[in-house]
Amino acid sequence: MVKKTVLAILLVILLAIPSFAVGTGVYDYGSLLTSEEAAEIEQIVTSMQQAHGIDVLVLTLNDAEGRSSRNIADYFILDHVGTDENALLLLLNMDEREVYISTSGIAIDIMTDARIDATLDVVIDNGMIDAAYGNAVKAGLSRINSYFESGVPADGYREEETGPKQLYPIDVALGVGGGGATGITHFFRTRKKYRTKTRPKPFAVGSNSFVNLTHGASGDILIDTRRTSRVIPKVSSSSGGGGSSSSGRSTTHSTGGGTFGGGGKKF
Repeated sequence: MVKKTVLAILLVILLAIPSFAVGTGVYDYGSLLTSEEAAEIEQIVTSMQQAHGIDVLVLTLNDAEGRSSRNIADYFILDHVGTDENALLLLLNMDEREVYISTSGIAIDIMTDARIDATLDVVIDNGMIDAAYGNAVKAGLSRINSYFESGVPADGYREEETGPKQLYPIDVALGVGGGGATGITHFFRTRKKYRTKTRPKPFAVGSNSFVNLTHGASGDILIDTRRTSRVIPKVSSSSGGGGSSSSGRSTTHSTGGGTFGGGGKKF
């Protein structure tokens, strides 16, 4: 009877726990938030997860240990949420003085490059410079939540990041060799072109000209005058307010076998 009662109590407790993934939460490793701020932000991200089904993580740190913000943020999502799951992480990297946003799953499509850039500005402008980190995080989450509510933009699309091309030794050799041969050929052609030649005799204009220009001829006579006017139309932008054609783009990259979007900005 006691065991059944205990099991019943545990079941009630489990049912009362909000249903969200283990990743959602505040990880203040940099000790940038007060306990009150951390608790308030915890409620905000939990509410966002429940409303939109996207894990929202806030991570702060003081020591990046030589790793990039992208690497830290992407692997944090992989470790705490999973591969290609719906997730967004807001990172305050004080070591690099950088704010970074990493996105996974549907968050990639919602948080386009333009939206990420705008959110980074909101975070930086609302407390990062003045060390009001709690205000900065809350301002950023508010902007992110508004984008979550808007959903995927109508012109949204993904575009894989173009990485640097690898230069092989054979490419260097061919480039140097080809460039050298072209340069030598151009030199000899130019030298031949500008080599001094025998100048021809000057043309005798007076004795060889067929044109006879007489002086004292009457001036030109004005026959008629006309004036034509037309209205030049103004050119209007087809973007409806100056929007970029790439405003719906979400640039993606691969980390640890998962696909991520994201971006960062120094402050």
